[in-house]
Amino acid sequence: MKPHRVRMAHALILRYGLYRHLEVYKPVKASEEAMATFHTDDYIEFLKRVTPDNQEQHAQQLRQYTLANDCPIFDRMFEYCQVRLGRQDASGPDPEGRLPGEQLTSQQLKDVFSAKGFSSREFLALCGAHTLGSKGFGDPTTFDNVYFKELLRKPWLDTKDSMAAMIGLPSDHVLPDDPELLPMIQARAIHCTPFPAAPEAGA
Repeated sequence: MKPHRVRMAHALILRYGLYRHLEVYKPVKASEEAMATFHTDDYIEFLKRVTPDNQEQHAQQLRQYTLANDCPIFDRMFEYCQVRLGRQDASGPDPEGRLPGEQLTSQQLKDVFSAKGFSSREFLALCGAHTLGSKGFGDPTTFDNVYFKELLRKPWLDTKDSMAAMIGLPSDHVLPDDPELLPMIQARAIHCTPFPAAPEAGA
């Protein structure tokens, strides 16, 4: 799933022109020593050994590391994980508080992203990335408009609805009640233009 997510996120960033607001850094390959800063030796050894063909032999570790439907095993997984995505001038994660909290109002959410240079439309596009993965929104490998359709349907109002838990964050719930965002959500729910494939490396 990770290569698919990276490719689709890349396409989304290009399509909406979000790269104009970002500092782009070329990823570098991490050594095993660098990976050990964040991962255990057992996990690193597991990544080196597991393949799509032998993953059944590693069932216990798959459960231990929560690797399954949302992040299936793929070829050359260890090499993929060696690519350090992100800044080269930082040795650790961003400090707490850089991401907005789950309890913010829609206006507070828009303000947080506005301070980073994103318009309300761009902020909503980023929210739409929730449609990817195993959250239950249509095809987990396709950036479609099911997330926006579910926002309008508001399944969280019915605890018996199968989608109630899938779209359970308060920060999602406030979006369709925002008068500025609602027309954008409605438009996206009606029509979803496919995102282009990510360009080849170096393009």
